[in-house]
Amino acid sequence: MSMDFTKAFAQRANRAPITEEEWADGWVAIVGGINGIPTAQQFNAFGYIIESKVNEAYGQASKAMKGLESKVDKAEGFGLMSDQERKKLKEISTGATKTAKSNTNGSILVDGVETEVYKHPTGAGYEHVPSGGKAGQTVIRGADGSLGWGDSTPTDVESPIKNAAAETTMADDDTVPFTDASAGNTTKKITWANIKALLKTWGDAIFAPKTHTHDDRYYTETEMNSKLSGKLGTSGDGSGTTVAFTEAASRTAPATGESQATLWGKVKKLFTDLKAVAFSGSYSDLSNVPSTFAPEAHTHGAADITAGTLPVSRGGTGATSFTSGYILVGNGTGAVTAMAPGSVAAKLGVAYGVCSTAAATAAKTVSISDFALVTGARVAVTFNYAVPSNATLNVNGTGAKNIRWLGSNVFGGIIQAKDTVELVYTGSYWYILAVDRVAVGALNFADASWDTINAIAQAGMAKNFWSVGDQKSVVLTTGETIMVRIEDFDHDDLTAGGKAKLTLGMVDCLRDKGQMNSSNTNNGGWGSSAMKTWMTTLLNQMPSDLKNVIKQVNKKTQAGNTSKTISTTADKLWLFSYTEVGYAADTNYSPGGEGTAYPLFVSDASRIKKVNGSAAHWWLRSPYLGNSTYFCFVYSDGTRNYNFASNSYGVAVGFCI
Repeated sequence: MSMDFTKAFAQRANRAPITEEEWADGWVAIVGGINGIPTAQQFNAFGYIIESKVNEAYGQASKAMKGLESKVDKAEGFGLMSDQERKKLKEISTGATKTAKSNTNGSILVDGVETEVYKHPTGAGYEHVPSGGKAGQTVIRGADGSLGWGDSTPTDVESPIKNAAAETTMADDDTVPFTDASAGNTTKKITWANIKALLKTWGDAIFAPKTHTHDDRYYTETEMNSKLSGKLGTSGDGSGTTVAFTEAASRTAPATGESQATLWGKVKKLFTDLKAVAFSGSYSDLSNVPSTFAPEAHTHGAADITAGTLPVSRGGTGATSFTSGYILVGNGTGAVTAMAPGSVAAKLGVAYGVCSTAAATAAKTVSISDFALVTGARVAVTFNYAVPSNATLNVNGTGAKNIRWLGSNVFGGIIQAKDTVELVYTGSYWYILAVDRVAVGALNFADASWDTINAIAQAGMAKNFWSVGDQKSVVLTTGETIMVRIEDFDHDDLTAGGKAKLTLGMVDCLRDKGQMNSSNTNNGGWGSSAMKTWMTTLLNQMPSDLKNVIKQVNKKTQAGNTSKTISTTADKLWLFSYTEVGYAADTNYSPGGEGTAYPLFVSDASRIKKVNGSAAHWWLRSPYLGNSTYFCFVYSDGTRNYNFASNSYGVAVGFCI
């Protein structure tokens, strides 16, 4: 706020105003002072300033004191009011209460309490027309006297009508109420004169006049009885009727539509013309009879058949000649036919043909003329191309039948290109009797396809073809080639039940080493190991034809963490156990019971496996029984050992077919 300091400079006739801000900013120092020391003028000016401020404060205080003179002191329990409020209070009667508006109909608030001041009478005679309702409804009184909207019912009008006075004579101007549908079902009235006119118009259209006559199209009952007498009844019974007729002049057949007289005239003529023989039954009554007859029982010689061809039904052939050297073949009731000997052989199911169906096609066909498919039929077929597994043979369109051998459907490799095969039809399939080349044991394990190996194994004939130790190479999808060998036959238990026909194992290890677990633990054993989990990856690296025939088997392994409990897992690929490689049970290594030894593991030397061409340590799936951090492995010299689960050693797997 700006202040007027004019008086501070009145003695020097310098009345220029100055603000507090200017003073604070050093304005006085600018207009006075020598060498930083205030002058007398400056001190006087400062005094005047102080005086001005004091006077100003005094003036403000005076105003405040004057205002307080009209005020009263505040006392506990008392307040102040205006003259208007005091006047209003004076006009209120002693004992008056405070009233206010209430939201409840018929009530007010007295000192804040709902107080009823009016109550409308209830019951009959005091009901108001209720709210609501819809078009066409009426106000209806209830049994308790209450009113409400509702639809009229027949009972609402029934009583007035039933109790109305009866009227026997209607006057033309009498009225009857009705509902006019064309006018929105409103109630109207119609006079008796209108009703009579309407009835007359309607009746005249469908009834004959009260006075009328009948023409000759109408008969009385007496007339009808006379007309119908003597007529045939509806039952058709003509037993009481008679027919008058005259015999016909000549014999003619009765015809439909003829009268009774005509028909009986023809019948009479027939009886007249019949001879005595028709009634006597005597052979002697016949005329023109031969003098002699052949006896009832007699025979004819061949000379008596002088013409025609004797049919099959009479014991003949039905034919007049046959080709020389042909064989007669029956043809039902038709003439016997003559067939070439080769065709007859085909009919008997003894024939030869050449099959040129492509090697990859399992549905083989061969054409042999006039062939008949009968149980016991034998055919010899030269197959220009190899026959795959589960092939069928269809001879001359007689139907595709399975080719089987030694109790199983044929499998790839049994019939090769250019083989000639003799087969017999059993009534259900073609069975191989002989093959000009293939003999048991002739299929090389290393060269056979996995489909062929699987088919022979499932037929239970693997041990007839191959031996334990036979080897075959496998190329993984990674490009790595591994060598597998036959470990045993009927050794492992299938998860689905029964024995796996063939067990195979790697001759050496994979080129990359692996860990049993990333940390040093054998807790949970093989079933919880990282190596078992990785088996899925390795399985997917197998070629598809091998992967498709690998069977899941149950493998037994101790549970780990020094436990002797044996756990069972279902595996397609697995590591060999301490027991399976031929080591004896040991209180530190393994309690035993982890399967049985495979026959090729008979010494330390037989257990040596290589990694990338050099003998190396390789893992077993068995946890080391002595502690919870080791797994067992085969040392590079074939002896047993154990080490931390996180070490990287060789990996050699087994699998079953």
